[in-house]
Amino acid sequence: MHEVEIFLQQAWAAAESARRQAWAAAENARIAKEVEELQRKIASRNDAIAREWKRVGLAVAAEVGLIIVAFSLNSSLNSGGIIGLLAALVGFVFALGFWIGLVIVAGMVLIVLFNTIIRLPSIAKLNTEIRSLQASRPMTI
Repeated sequence: MHEVEIFLQQAWAAAESARRQAWAAAENARIAKEVEELQRKIASRNDAIAREWKRVGLAVAAEVGLIIVAFSLNSSLNSGGIIGLLAALVGFVFALGFWIGLVIVAGMVLIVLFNTIIRLPSIAKLNTEIRSLQASRPMTI
């Protein structure tokens, strides 16, 4: 009789251990899925920030192009006649475009900087959630 009790206790312990391991595996899978979803959200927010800064970079590049064209047309002012007059007119248009563009680019930089500052705390919060989820993972034996 004593052997049967020992066998039953061992079987009970093995079943309980298997149940705990199955629960831990299921819990780890749930946590991994949540972590993956949070990482997707973080990547999406980081991509949005990068896209905005890329647009600002392209606008700055366009401004630099306007400066180069305006200076090169200014150097053509020394030539006389109709070419000099045309160069002065086109140079004035490009210079005006540069100043208007400069205001637009400065506004873009401020808006994108503000949006970036607004988004960073939410990204940090998601990172904190990921760390807490990873710390709460049950140990499997």
